[in-house]
Amino acid sequence: MPAGYKNLTLRLDLSEEWGDGCFVELRNPDMLPLRVDPYALVLPPRPTPEGREPSPEELDAWRAAYETMLIEAGKARASELVLRWCVWDPETGIELPLPKDDPTVFAKLPAGIMAAIGRKLTEPRPTNPRTPPSPASTTSTTS
Repeated sequence: MPAGYKNLTLRLDLSEEWGDGCFVELRNPDMLPLRVDPYALVLPPRPTPEGREPSPEELDAWRAAYETMLIEAGKARASELVLRWCVWDPETGIELPLPKDDPTVFAKLPAGIMAAIGRKLTEPRPTNPRTPPSPASTTSTTS
């Protein structure tokens, strides 16, 4: 690896859970330039105007809209971050295309794989750039 930053990609080995050779390789989101995320979540409008309690139906509709928004934001983020993968359609056994090539792929992707991608992206990881050793740490103090 050339000098520079560590962990430019994250590899998620899914062989144990999903079968031999199953993996996902992601761009490390911590290494991407800081920018305004076009997929940033925006809360859906309040279920009712101010001053009135929402009915159970209105609250259920609001929750459903919020969950849909979370799922769509996760799909958009995954489309941006997935570099390579080896996952297949559980019904046909055919390898699925990358999300950037076919955004409809998420309809076929097992929910457990999507959840594993989400967990991988949120796990703590070192993101500090590599730094060359200081001269003091490489110079022997004994003779």
